[in-house]
Amino acid sequence: MSDIEEIKKYNNIWWTETQDLLANNFTWSKIYTGYRKTDDIVESFTSNSYGRYKMDPANITSKEKKDIHDSIADSFCEFFVSKWYKEEQPVSINSGIDNSVYFIWAPTSVLKPYLLKWTIPDKGICMQQPSFRTHNAKHLKDESLINRSSIFTWIACMSQYKDGKEMLETTIKFFIEQLEIPLDNIAININSQDYDMQMLLKAVWNPIPLYFDTKDPKYYIHTYWLGNIVWRNFNFILKDENTGVFNDIGNYIIIEDNEQKYWFESWYGTGNIMKHLYSLDHVLDTSVISNFIKGKSLYHRKLQDAIISSVLLYKLGIIPTWKRHDTPWRAFRKYLSWIKYNQEILNISKDELQKILNWYEAVQYNSEWWANTIISYL
Repeated sequence: MSDIEEIKKYNNIWWTETQDLLANNFTWSKIYTGYRKTDDIVESFTSNSYGRYKMDPANITSKEKKDIHDSIADSFCEFFVSKWYKEEQPVSINSGIDNSVYFIWAPTSVLKPYLLKWTIPDKGICMQQPSFRTHNAKHLKDESLINRSSIFTWIACMSQYKDGKEMLETTIKFFIEQLEIPLDNIAININSQDYDMQMLLKAVWNPIPLYFDTKDPKYYIHTYWLGNIVWRNFNFILKDENTGVFNDIGNYIIIEDNEQKYWFESWYGTGNIMKHLYSLDHVLDTSVISNFIKGKSLYHRKLQDAIISSVLLYKLGIIPTWKRHDTPWRAFRKYLSWIKYNQEILNISKDELQKILNWYEAVQYNSEWWANTIISYL
């Protein structure tokens, strides 16, 4: 029996053949099923309400984890490009393209040149963008569990205001048709006063549930660096199968001032989507670091985040011993303190920590020397 026939026989869950699904090379860019094949054996997993298997982050290979994560971002851009959107290429996290921030932490920074010229390509823009936010570094010794990873990838799109309805339709089709998210698992979090956005949603997709005012009013409106322009948003939310709670995965935004509506912009966290699709406990479980640090306590989570952040910062050329107090250097020193503090609480030896750093760097970046230097700073 061929690989494909074997899967068809045992799998009643929706699945897709891709160009990578070959008899001698059984890989796929989108893993949607409750089965996966390793060494000529089809392994059965418990399927969740998303039609995926419930992933055990410690027992899924690093490559498989990276492939799933990357496939979500790649399929987003492929889908929007098929609708004639221009794909904007990602930039380095410390590219300097937006001089108002040290690191790229949102797609808006990369799209800033378009905004400053007050022009967007006719159909719109799509992109995936690695990002880094140092907010977690503020919570070194408190007892709060961090809810985010400092490192993450956005998938994003942007259009002229006149094309906002079509962009929303394309976004919803991506979630429902490409990612196969069941209608019961997706909803909208919106400000009850944003009547125009409610009407837009009803015109595009009337059945979608709307949750009103679940956040502070400030959650739905932001200002950045463009004069009197504001970013007003509603949020797509997905059901966390482990808790039954709906969580924010990203924003759909009108960019406007008091006189005019200019553009629509939308961004979503790839890791956050993956976390929900595969019933993971924490977004850090989507990172390969959870293959090397397997605990789930707040100390394990902070150590995971500190390691991935420190390796990235050193990769970007930030040297923690430099006597500088700018955000990058200050943040790096804090993340190093996180490593040492949580390493001691978890009773991890320096030799074991060295191995973890080396493993993570080798798998994530195909490199083998940054970790050796980082350990010397501890």
